[in-house]
Amino acid sequence: MATRILSGFFYVGRSNESPQVNFDSWTLDTYGYRYFYAESGYQVINEHVNVQADHSGQIRNQAARGTVLLKNTNNALPLVGNEKFTAVIGEDAGPNVYGPDGCSDRGCDMGVLGMGWGSGSANFPFLVTPDAAIQNYVLGHGGASYQSVLDNNATSQVESVAMQATVAIVFVNSDSGEGYIQVDGNLG
Repeated sequence: MATRILSGFFYVGRSNESPQVNFDSWTLDTYGYRYFYAESGYQVINEHVNVQADHSGQIRNQAARGTVLLKNTNNALPLVGNEKFTAVIGEDAGPNVYGPDGCSDRGCDMGVLGMGWGSGSANFPFLVTPDAAIQNYVLGHGGASYQSVLDNNATSQVESVAMQATVAIVFVNSDSGEGYIQVDGNLG
């Protein structure tokens, strides 16, 4: 495995160079100790380099292709934008009350699930929730009314909104991750 990983490094001629490290994966701080435990080498440890370029189009395409629609009763989707009353129901459609990066290593299940938890997680530079995206689409295309209930335990409100809606979209998720984090009583 090491040969496979390093072969690209040597192939592009980087073997004679010592690459500068521009980030510390253990902290988001800009300044800190290069050698944390020895408390020496205080310097810039995270340059916060923007590597996004124009990836948003590719990400949007991959997300659309990766979305799994479990039930589309009566061909209610896709939305056309002129629905009389659109309702979005479920915590998974809304924001995490602590922000998109509010839980270390994504070790929580609040709001929209953007990724599982663990050491392979990353921070979001921004996160558009399904609730916000659908609301913008519906109201921007002449939809008459839009409401969302983002509390899974608000059963009377969910029932009331769903009964009135022309179209009701329900969001649920199933979360998982590494065993070093426990979320809602589930380890890994």
